[in-house]
Amino acid sequence: QFADRWKPNTDNPDVKLLEVTSDWTCSTPYWGSAGSRGAGVEAEAAQDPLPMDLLRRRDPIQWYQEVLFWEDELDDNGVCRASVRVRVMPSFWFVLMLCELRVDNVLIREVATRFFCAFGSDTVLREWTWKESSYEALGSRGIDLRACPHISHQSVGTTLLSEADIKRQERHRLKLGGAAIAAGAHL
Repeated sequence: QFADRWKPNTDNPDVKLLEVTSDWTCSTPYWGSAGSRGAGVEAEAAQDPLPMDLLRRRDPIQWYQEVLFWEDELDDNGVCRASVRVRVMPSFWFVLMLCELRVDNVLIREVATRFFCAFGSDTVLREWTWKESSYEALGSRGIDLRACPHISHQSVGTTLLSEADIKRQERHRLKLGGAAIAAGAHL
């Protein structure tokens, strides 16, 4: 959708325009797999949001791990990275799968999947959100992207995205059956 901004500015007859059939930014809409061998997990649409008050509470963290799946600087045209963060608290566990993308001077995107499960529950809440905004739209909100501390080599800039930038959001309730729990269902 933004490929037209990256067309070559040349009249050289040796330069050929190619039909792009892949996403060179490494973005992914993946929202996680539910279940394990022989242990299905029922998924049903849900309206309930995640319990953000509980997630923001300052309870002691029992265990935390972050894994970076990939990071690419897009040939110095921005950055794309995918990671997973897992947090175990006294009364629940929480997983955040995050794909962050910044194409310099073009767009910022965040595709996030959040899983939440209270201990003792056989239900996992899954919330998948696709947020995206062009540099032009962010600039029209008064954000000066040339000197923005939220955009750096370490920071993609997805903190600049707001609720207004949500392009799509889906919520599911994943019902773990006894076989799934016994088999160690993975999400």
